[in-house]
Amino acid sequence: MEVKKRVKEDALRLAADMEHTSKTDSQSIAQSIGNANNVMARLSKFISTEEQMEEFVNRSFLSDGMVKEKCHVVFYGPSGTGKTTLSFFLCKEMLKTNTSLVIFYFLLDGAEDIALNASRWINDHRLNIATTANAKEVVFELNTMLNRKDDLTNILLIFDTYKKFQTDVNNKSGNAKHMEFIRQLTKRGATCISIAHTNKNGEQMSGTAELEQDSDAVFRFDSVDDVETEGNMLVSIKDSGRCRWKPTKRSFNMPKYNPDPSLVKDIDFIDIEKWKEEDKDSHTISAIKNFIKDNNGTASNKELLKVIPELTGDGRPTIASILNTYNNRHWFRWVDKSRGKAYEYSLTKKDSACSI
Repeated sequence: MEVKKRVKEDALRLAADMEHTSKTDSQSIAQSIGNANNVMARLSKFISTEEQMEEFVNRSFLSDGMVKEKCHVVFYGPSGTGKTTLSFFLCKEMLKTNTSLVIFYFLLDGAEDIALNASRWINDHRLNIATTANAKEVVFELNTMLNRKDDLTNILLIFDTYKKFQTDVNNKSGNAKHMEFIRQLTKRGATCISIAHTNKNGEQMSGTAELEQDSDAVFRFDSVDDVETEGNMLVSIKDSGRCRWKPTKRSFNMPKYNPDPSLVKDIDFIDIEKWKEEDKDSHTISAIKNFIKDNNGTASNKELLKVIPELTGDGRPTIASILNTYNNRHWFRWVDKSRGKAYEYSLTKKDSACSI
């Protein structure tokens, strides 16, 4: 009887404990739900809907693969690489393909000759060029628009150069503040392009990491002299670091000392940054040039991929990459229609004239 009594008491105690635990858990769950609802009520205004996220993904390109609407793009490169001239060239393209676009180009770096040539060539009232504006006054007016919550959709703002608007490019907090200012402009619908320089060695963008980290895309400009046309240069533009979309790479042929965007010619992409590292490829380049020259000045892609690996020890993929990289620098490539769609190569005038 004593054992039965203890078993009954233990069962009653366990039931009581379970009931207490259940009530405690229920109260805890209810409290958690209440807290979550309270947090949700306060933070719900910041939550993005699927429609809002889709809106970013589906934004149109003003310039295919380079400039996306309502985003901030940074162009940078060494002095003399045609950043301003090519920016105006891109302006004409964007105005042609985006009929509602209006551009405000703040050219505060003393390039009135480029501005005049561009204005006459583009000849579109939607292009507005400011060469004598005060950067502080421009920022004040834009801040006024932000405070009024003006709709800046279909407005492209170009800041040339960035350092005129943020004078100490090596100041982290100053850059962060200015980049947030530009971010607010894009939130109101504006598209922005900032044009910046490289540091003294020409390798990196001048300024602190905020310029790249707080923008939507960064593109680098590089240039070399055109070996075929005296007084001309070749310029390449390619993504350099951050880019929120699949980028487009482009190259141009343009006069070196005549800042006229009407004289710019769009050409197949060439990686000029890669060209500047060609010392390590010099042995293979020499072998290719020698073979082309000894082959009556032309050689097919098939011949080169067969012979050059035997001469240099490089693999076919390496040879194919070098042929592609130095096209328009040491040789030209074209399609021989008489042989289907086979590529043929011939040397540039400069390389043909050189004693190899």
